[in-house]
Amino acid sequence: MSMNNTDTKKTKSVFDEDFEVIYEGDLPDFSEEPANDGYKDVLSQLADLDDDTKDIDYLEENRTRPMRPTDTQKYMEAQKKARGEGKNRRKSRRIPNLFSPAAKILKSGGKAAGKTLGKTTSLLLRAITLVLIAAIAILLAWNFKANYFPYGSISAMIAERNYILAAYLGTALLPLLIEGIAFLAVLFGGRSAKDRNGHRTDTGNGLLSFLIIYIGSVLSSYSYTRIPVSPAPLQGVQGALYVYGSLNRTLFILCAAGVISCLARKFVK
Repeated sequence: MSMNNTDTKKTKSVFDEDFEVIYEGDLPDFSEEPANDGYKDVLSQLADLDDDTKDIDYLEENRTRPMRPTDTQKYMEAQKKARGEGKNRRKSRRIPNLFSPAAKILKSGGKAAGKTLGKTTSLLLRAITLVLIAAIAILLAWNFKANYFPYGSISAMIAERNYILAAYLGTALLPLLIEGIAFLAVLFGGRSAKDRNGHRTDTGNGLLSFLIIYIGSVLSSYSYTRIPVSPAPLQGVQGALYVYGSLNRTLFILCAAGVISCLARKFVK
């Protein structure tokens, strides 16, 4: 027991807290490749086996090179540059778009201006249609009035039982009645149909009246001579058709303009 205690004391005295191991020789250079490396011969002979890659030095290509301080510095600089670009991209995304509110205002203003322009155009075209209908009605009424005198007096028509004048006035009132109905239809019923978005659109009312008036005038200019003179009331019909047919050239201009205005109201949004 005494010997064990003595050895323990000696061991403790050697490996105390101030124990140090110092190597004073030169350390080996690990950057150099081992002299006896078995795979060097294999790598040096690969070029001889491969005809397509004789210019490649396999030993040089597979050499393990230590990382130099310059390589480490370049790597760190590349990492810093990548992080800086990422921060710049994030900052650029956070910059508010100052032109977005202005663009929205211009867009909404453009839509409002478009709606206002569309309504103004529709009202203008409807006004043109009404003016043309009224012009045709006035033209017909003026000419029928200017040519009824040969058939007698309107005030004495009932007392004298003037059926010729009654037939004349009845035939003259027919196109005037068509124009009156068309005028009211355009004035109060211009927007009755709905488009795909549910908005009311102009249907182009009055188009049929212009066609009827012009076609009726053309037919009257050819058919009034075929009306017999007896019985007597047919003389009044013949005279009214003559007046109506004589206006076909003037009515062509007015009716053509009326058809164009109706089509424009129907297709122009």
